[in-house]
Amino acid sequence: MLNAKESGELDFSFFSHQGDDNWKKHVQGTIHLDNTAPSQSVDADLKEEIISRCTNRYSGAEFYQKVQERGIFLGESVQWIELVWSREGEALARLRVPPSLRTSHEYAIGVHPGVFEACAQLFHAALSRGKDTDLRYMVTRWEGFVCHNQLVDQVLWCHVVLQDSPQIKGQLNGRFQLFDENGTVVAQIHSGVMKGLNKEREDALRNYLEQSEVVKERKSESKIIRDLRGLSQDQWEGCLNAYLQQVFAPILSVEVNDLLLDEALLDMGMDSIVGMEAKRRLEEELDISLPLELLIVGPSVRELTESILPLLAVKPSQTEREVRDTPV
Repeated sequence: MLNAKESGELDFSFFSHQGDDNWKKHVQGTIHLDNTAPSQSVDADLKEEIISRCTNRYSGAEFYQKVQERGIFLGESVQWIELVWSREGEALARLRVPPSLRTSHEYAIGVHPGVFEACAQLFHAALSRGKDTDLRYMVTRWEGFVCHNQLVDQVLWCHVVLQDSPQIKGQLNGRFQLFDENGTVVAQIHSGVMKGLNKEREDALRNYLEQSEVVKERKSESKIIRDLRGLSQDQWEGCLNAYLQQVFAPILSVEVNDLLLDEALLDMGMDSIVGMEAKRRLEEELDISLPLELLIVGPSVRELTESILPLLAVKPSQTEREVRDTPV
């Protein structure tokens, strides 16, 4: 879905559905079209400087063997990486269009879009040896993505740097710069986030996908519904805040006391997989229908409570009804 703004920018969103009326949002962003932006170039000595720092040198075949050991199986059509130089926190790769993609077709952005998948792959080369070897990282957010519409030859270079910002467990933060043999910048991102997927989270995702989107009728009420039913409505907010902390803390691998009410869940590691895990549990235990995009945008616990309160169909407690119905 595209939405043109008066500023000349384009808002975009990608949705999907499985033959029903429920559309799920997966990606959203804003595109700024600027044909006047000047081309950029990297320093002439940049490659040599990086290579002098990144002393681990290996072939693309060795790189793809390493990522396969993490459980990432990539076909030939996405294997752009030909040679890698790396060290902890940084990597440089020489990229070449895979033979199966070499055509005479010209792309408006000047390069086959599959090259950006290779840039994301290269983040794995910047990891320290032995770090989270059971995790497969995937892109969840790119900020400040710039494409310079340069027509380029078959050889490209990608430089990845992991950022020193506080790292959340199972998450990579970094940036990359893609340039050609002459040093002309083709594309870059100022900040990117990749989230790790291990077997436990993969199983959780598979279980979610195998279950019906319709919340099944429960044989008995959940504890949180019983707790809410025993409280007056002005006490529900505090009860829900505490409940949501208990739900999200183990999913985000943090202590309950470390999950602050006003801290954005996005900053704590929220992504679409965490969102789906939480969505299933919240819908089943609270007997509500919760939009997935509400969770993916990463609200705070307090903001999520405010969104859930109007969805609850819990009847007031007997005590509250008696107080409410007592003549004044």
